[in-house]
Amino acid sequence: MEFFKEGKITTHVPKQGIKSSKGAKEIIKHDKIQISLIHIWGTVYTVKKYLASKGITINDKWENCPEWVNEFIKIEEYIDTMCRLGIFEIRAADTLQPIIDWVKSKNWELSGLEELTINPSSILVAMRSHLKYNTYELQPSFQISEEGYKFNGNYITAVNVRGAIMRKDKFGNTVGFYRYQNEHQGITTIRITKLENGDPSEVIENHFTDEGTSKITEEYIGFSFLPMNIKLDTTAMRSLNGATNGAYQVQMVAADGFIQIDHQNCNYDMKSIALLVYRGGGCSTSPEGYYQMYETDEANNAILTYPLLVEIINNNVNFISVIVNSEDIGNIK
Repeated sequence: MEFFKEGKITTHVPKQGIKSSKGAKEIIKHDKIQISLIHIWGTVYTVKKYLASKGITINDKWENCPEWVNEFIKIEEYIDTMCRLGIFEIRAADTLQPIIDWVKSKNWELSGLEELTINPSSILVAMRSHLKYNTYELQPSFQISEEGYKFNGNYITAVNVRGAIMRKDKFGNTVGFYRYQNEHQGITTIRITKLENGDPSEVIENHFTDEGTSKITEEYIGFSFLPMNIKLDTTAMRSLNGATNGAYQVQMVAADGFIQIDHQNCNYDMKSIALLVYRGGGCSTSPEGYYQMYETDEANNAILTYPLLVEIINNNVNFISVIVNSEDIGNIK
């Protein structure tokens, strides 16, 4: 975690488009929903630490935002640890140039950044988080195999996860999850939900606590899903835009990144920026016994009839929740 004041670095922990706010079987599709809990939590925690380094104390709670934003206090030590490990990179500054340099170092083309005008009482927070696992890093109780289909006219390789843990959520949706583990990144859970019931936003927030989740009564040997190549964008930070804490307000957020999950890899990478301004005052069982998160027809075409909810959870900390539609499905190149 790095702090910049008036363009000079003051704190360093060794490695280990812009949206602005003033004031603040028919195939079923949903509007894009992306919520990066970890980047929102990392941002508000960094603001707290940065202002403390200037001798400024802010309120314990943020307002004009979802209540879960204030849960960051429970994972402050986790954020510090991930910064030391190099899984998180966080930079805070009261001038623009350190953030411009950071964005360029990440090869992030963020239009409009260099035209921003900020005063010394404002704060810019930039953050990157990333995880990457290979199939051989699956926990021993899970095994992955492949199955070929056509999807939108293209050949595609579905992923069968044998031994996956199966649950029903509060809304009656079927949930499957499996885990990767290595010494550096720890344990990461991939949880995929077939969204047949409930409002997607309500399902996502319910999954933060898993209230009402139950064991599944059907017997499956695991579940099967189609490979995903998901583009992350500013939507993932939208829950923070307009949030206030005393005299400070989040007046700009931006984000960029991707989630790629297939039979070989799980790869996640996200970057974000926030500007805080001082204001002054059907049947889903395949013949082999896998629960399918998609449907198939007699011509061996795969069809995503219902959207999916994909969640990445590292060491019991929610990283991101994303709604997946047909355009997010595809082999990873």
